[in-house]
Amino acid sequence: MSLGPHPTNSATPAPPVPTRVDLGDEPVVVHGATLGGLAVAARLAKQGHVVVLDAHGQRDGGHWAPREVQEVLVDDLPQTFLLPAAWRDLFKKSGRAMDAELTRHGLTLEPAPAQEHRFADGRTLVLPAERGDQFHAVEDAFGRGAAERWRDVLDELDEVWQQLRLTGLERRFEAAALDARAKQKLLAGLTLEGLAERVQDAHLGTIIRSQASLAGAPPGRAPALLAVRLAVHRRFGSWQLLREGAPERASAVVDLLTERAGLRGVQRTSHSGPTSATVEARPQRPAGWLARRSCPPALAPQVRQRIVEATSEGIVERLDHRAGNPVVTWHRPLPDGRAVETVHDHRTVRPDLAWGLAPASFRVWRSRPGIRADEGWNASCAQHAGNEPWAELLTAALVAYEVHEERTGEDIRPTNKTQPAPRKQARPALS
Repeated sequence: MSLGPHPTNSATPAPPVPTRVDLGDEPVVVHGATLGGLAVAARLAKQGHVVVLDAHGQRDGGHWAPREVQEVLVDDLPQTFLLPAAWRDLFKKSGRAMDAELTRHGLTLEPAPAQEHRFADGRTLVLPAERGDQFHAVEDAFGRGAAERWRDVLDELDEVWQQLRLTGLERRFEAAALDARAKQKLLAGLTLEGLAERVQDAHLGTIIRSQASLAGAPPGRAPALLAVRLAVHRRFGSWQLLREGAPERASAVVDLLTERAGLRGVQRTSHSGPTSATVEARPQRPAGWLARRSCPPALAPQVRQRIVEATSEGIVERLDHRAGNPVVTWHRPLPDGRAVETVHDHRTVRPDLAWGLAPASFRVWRSRPGIRADEGWNASCAQHAGNEPWAELLTAALVAYEVHEERTGEDIRPTNKTQPAPRKQARPALS
């Protein structure tokens, strides 16, 4: 039953339209042109912040920046994409959607051929990403029992993935929030070695153990959670970038990200004046002697590039386990019948902070610097998400959300269904 309209003289006033905080002209300064630096700069600029990106002499993309070999543009970036959703979200939240942006440049993102694993006894496992195909591939190679145990281990790693999303991927890492249940879901008491023993197959165990090297960790007590990469591969697939149907270098998306930052008005200069926030996008070790000792730089592989004869149509990822630590090769065909081979040789390693921090144990992983620093924010591959390209983008997203909320009180996280529309970008250029 309607009571009808209120009398004119007692009408309830309309609620006031909320006013937005004036962001002012003091910039957010981002140090480092890494993937994280470019990503957080583009996101914040889209939200109306004045952003200064101080590259500190880095090429765009940091150690993933492209370079020229024998008159061919190559890069050290893994040539296949494990979690394209991280890239899609970045492009969507900084302007044009990724698919539209790729199409504008004659690019598409398509499924990549199955991985190839080679073992010391001469056996080869062609490992597709799709769950059912993967099960049958393992069954054909090593028997049904091995396939069932592999499936069960990866199902458990799916649970690890769900917990990691709440622990440094989609939410800020909080050591205090790691209660007994969270630690159990993260397999805190289990090493990669222990996880490998569960599959009861030497070949599959080798794949699991190799995740330590791929994450830049020494063998020994590397935590089982590093194997979540295998679950990410099975859950989200492996993807390749194509230009008019031909394989393209992965760093082409870095070029697009650089362009996006420019379109959003990101200033490319150094800055010594007042700031509204500071973001460190270059990997940093924890403060304090003891913490620094417990968090050494990641063990970076020797990276090689060479031009060879093409042997495949798409970008093939091969992992050679025959000599201990893996040698990962991406074979990318060129239009002229040749191919670029990008090699990450984990048999020959060196400590290199550009590759992040070495997750030597669960305790060491837990001790990594969080995204909040004493004098600002961290958005690099040294945070808890890790050193995968997609992980660095997720860290940058977290930092952008936190910086924006701290400055404006607005929650622009995807979980907030009532988030405001982006601010207009009529921002004055810095003098």
